Amino acid sequence: MTASVVMTAENRAHIRELPARLGNRFIDVGIAEQTLIGMAAGLALRGRIPVAHALAAFLTMRSFEFIRTDIGIGGLPAKLVGFVPGLLSDGNGPTHQALEDVALMRGIPGMQVFCPADLDDLLIGLPVILADDDPWYIRYTDRPAVLSHNLNSFPGVRKRSWTATTSASSSPACSFARRSRPRGCSTTPACRCGC
Repeated sequence: MTASVVMTAENRAHIRELPARLGNRFIDVGIAEQTLIGMAAGLALRGRIPVAHALAAFLTMRSFEFIRTDIGIGGLPAKLVGFVPGLLSDGNGPTHQALEDVALMRGIPGMQVFCPADLDDLLIGLPVILADDDPWYIRYTDRPAVLSHNLNSFPGVRKRSWTATTSASSSPACSFARRSRPRGCSTTPACRCGC
């Protein structure tokens, strides 16, 4: 498996333990979201799986052109994690609220979008996303689960092992991407294998 590199734009609150665990595979670029995306694209071109983490409002809006051009159009396997989405950043006001993030990311060719309901949902979907070659935007929330998740009902999951639910040639990521795409959406292909 290709090594992943976790990157952040000086937003370590939710990932405090990662620098010590990842060592030189953790990069903090400072408050520079465009640089974050440019570096993620470069790392992806060199065979790494970059996981770029920043406030959703700044990750998606300040660096939109970089995401669209370098990652989306380029079809790079970067994973973008926008946290404090929607109105969750109430203390910082409207400049920190990400209301448009999903719409912006859905408009990028090839970009897959995952909006987990809670932390448990994120942990179930993350292995498929990391294994997929497509670019992904994850609208991260660390809210505790209100309901228990039935792993058998989650796209591509059967008892904690990822299995394709369509055909033997389809990857688990294909199944997940196809089911997570809105009905009738043609802007984002389900997968590259044609399933």
